[in-house]
Formats: sequence, structure tokens, C-alpha cells
Amino acid sequence: MKKQGWIRWPGLIVFVALSALIVAFWLLIVDALVKRVIEATGTKMVGAKVELDSADLSLFPLGLALTRLQVTNPDAPMTNAVEIARIALTMDGLNLLRRKVIVEEMTMGGLKLNTPRTTSGAVQKPAEPPAGRPADFRCPRWSSRTRGRFSRTSRPICSR
Repeated sequence: MKKQGWIRWPGLIVFVALSALIVAFWLLIVDALVKRVIEATGTKMVGAKVELDSADLSLFPLGLALTRLQVTNPDAPMTNAVEIARIALTMDGLNLLRRKVIVEEMTMGGLKLNTPRTTSGAVQKPAEPPAGRPADFRCPRWSSRTRGRFSRTSRPICSR
């Protein structure tokens, strides 16, 4: 029987490899992912381009810093309704684990309203759904469990 040492090398190698992957993901991808989510969600909410130069998510202290946030005016796509040079906030990490968002400090600098843009901030509107049915409407599929529950005289839900 082979005597085991204090360190199990295969387990340590797996731990170091997983830790390195998590650190690489955090350093290389998280900030770009946060920036992309803010731009996509903001654009969908406003109906015009929302642009962000950079986002910096930090763990210690837990916080977020946004640089040069531009929100296009949907009625005038060549002007920004709001342009903010820097937004920084810190949060209470312990309460975040308890599903409570507590912003300890938030600062905003360089707020400008109705500034001109160099490129248009208009976005294409989604296509209108055909009249009569909502876009997300789907006819139900009858399974073997639901077939016998409805009478044959009831009106069909969908016409095919």
C-alpha cells in the first residue's frame, strides 16, 4: 500500500486549473459582457441606441463603474438625450448574497443633456405582428393526456 502525502497532486492540479479558468474569465470576459448587456437592454428599453465606452465590474469592493454612457433620443436620432461621462457605484456584497441590493455609494459626473451625435442612433423597429394574433401566440398541441378532457362540441381554439 502506497503511503499518501499531505497533498493529493491530481486534486491540487484540478483546483488550480479551475481557479485559473475562473480568473481568466473574470479578467478577460466579464467587463465586456456587462457592457454588452447594458447596451442591448438599454437599446431595447429606449428604442434607440445606448452606447457605453467601458464597464468595470469589481469584486473588492463590490462595485460597477461605467464610462461615457450615451442614450440616444428616439425622436431625434442625431442627438443624445443623456450623456454621462462616469457613473460609479459600490454595493454591499453580504446583503447581495441575501438577495437585497443595497447601493452604498453612487457618483455620477459629466451629465449633459441633448448633445449632438456624430452618427445616427436610430435602430430598426421590430416587424409588426400580423393583425389578429399576438406575436408570441402558439396553438396548443394536444397530448394523449388532454385529448379526452374536452368535448367534441366545443369550439376549436385555433384554426389551422
